[in-house]
Amino acid sequence: MLVEPRATLAPVYVLVPAEPLPTIDLSRSVRGELLPARAHAVIHRFLTRYHRLLLLANMSGMVMNTVVTGVNAQSGQILSVISLVMWLPLGLGAPSTLTYDIVRLVMKTFDFWFFSCTTTLTALMISMYFWDLRVCRMMIDWIGFHNIVLIDAQVRGIRPFIIVTILGIPPLIFMLLWIMLGRLDGCTSFSLLSHSNNHAHFSLSGDDIIGNGMITLSLLIIKIVVRKRQTLQLRQKSSMIECVIYRCKLKLDQIQGPTIVHAKNARSKRLGRKHAVAASTSGHTGREPSMNQQMMFIKFPGTFDSNHVIFPLRVAENTLVFLYGVGTVGIVLSFSALANEFSRTQSSGLFIQAWGALFCTIFFVMPFSSLHQRELLKLLVTSFDFFFYAFQATTASLSVCILYDWECSWCLILFTWWIWSLWAFTVDALTPAVRDKLRFRPSMAAPVVALVLLGHITIIGHFFSVGDDKLHDAILFQGKIWNHQLVVRVMPFYFSRIVTLSLWCPRLIWRLSTASQSDVTILRGGVCYDNYFARQGRRRSRLSNPGVRIGSTLKSLVAIKPQPLN
Repeated sequence: MLVEPRATLAPVYVLVPAEPLPTIDLSRSVRGELLPARAHAVIHRFLTRYHRLLLLANMSGMVMNTVVTGVNAQSGQILSVISLVMWLPLGLGAPSTLTYDIVRLVMKTFDFWFFSCTTTLTALMISMYFWDLRVCRMMIDWIGFHNIVLIDAQVRGIRPFIIVTILGIPPLIFMLLWIMLGRLDGCTSFSLLSHSNNHAHFSLSGDDIIGNGMITLSLLIIKIVVRKRQTLQLRQKSSMIECVIYRCKLKLDQIQGPTIVHAKNARSKRLGRKHAVAASTSGHTGREPSMNQQMMFIKFPGTFDSNHVIFPLRVAENTLVFLYGVGTVGIVLSFSALANEFSRTQSSGLFIQAWGALFCTIFFVMPFSSLHQRELLKLLVTSFDFFFYAFQATTASLSVCILYDWECSWCLILFTWWIWSLWAFTVDALTPAVRDKLRFRPSMAAPVVALVLLGHITIIGHFFSVGDDKLHDAILFQGKIWNHQLVVRVMPFYFSRIVTLSLWCPRLIWRLSTASQSDVTILRGGVCYDNYFARQGRRRSRLSNPGVRIGSTLKSLVAIKPQPLN
């Protein structure tokens, strides 16, 4: 491998949608599509006529709902029932006004079903923890959480909804603390799974499921709120609604010609705003905005020069066979260590094997890491999905190291697995030109992700089925808070990480297996649509206040381009 001199003209790429964007009809609501016309009209008249009264009752119910956690069991049951009755009319009426087509799009995403399953499981565990009429509180939370994950379909009252969601996060954290500290009146912890063998004892309690579930939900809600708030701030006077859950599949599209390559960087800032406004207003000049429209792609700022890498290397084609051979040896050595360990191979032999696996892995991964495109890598590592994958893989590896009491051989093996995980997670940072030079296909990373997941499942399965005298549960935190003994153990935390990885990794494996040479697998693109109702409201406001001047349609959006229909 040699340092490669920078080429004069290298392929330059932009991120574009890999598939045509869908068409939506804003006139179709969930209530209008699922209910008969007569029922739809009756409910609409009721919600419209008594909107202020229902809103007051809804907010009062939410306040009482948050108090349930801090009062005694009898008062909590009464407040739960009253809050549910007061909250329910508008709590069910508001989601029924969501845009039907966008709800369907969101329900096809993995994020929706992961959020829904986590919400349902957590609500079920807390209901079992209460085991009285306070379960009414969880009915409000369950409906409210699903309304949050369907926020892309919200076309009316978005800002008040965001404020209410932000105000609902502290009570959620408060309830989590009260459950973990055993402060809820009339509630006792319960065990879901208990296992003992000759070497260890493991118990999975309802508190463990509740704690991990609520932490996950809090992170996902914060992600949604932060994204939505950022998009609203960028487009304060715009009718554009940017989706935060529904994202489009992306690919790297090459820009041909040196003129475009050099001119784009010089003119991107100057023309970005102009193109954004033109694209967003070109279809609506001199006529009413359409209720039936195609979603628009939000362009990424800048381009990606394939020569702008971490460290320029030239990998000779005749050395690729050797490079992939070393990588294969690294994979075999690192994952065959499981069989050797479970078959009681001597520790000295396992130690040598672990060092060999680590050396081969670093030798293989180094050229790929050096040839990562810088801007793509920065875009990737700052995305939520990459952070989530990396966090789960890192904490799972650290958990095994703690369970093996930081035994050197296992630490080396887990470090090797962690390197392989990050290698697979950063495939998106390789441009198609670099992939061609390395004779690399994204599908090659799919078996690596599968092996890492299988390795962790094997470890935890070995702990339960056979037992291992070297594998012991450990305590992460132990203390006494308000006369309650709080103990946080490694094994329940590790078990939760494996469950999460078992849900998320198959999606990544599928994306890698089916990706083309130009597709990206973790990065997803933002899409938006023109909110007809916001335009109508702004037009009425302008007519009633002719002296008020409305600012530019898009304040900070880099570019929006309609995707042509096939």
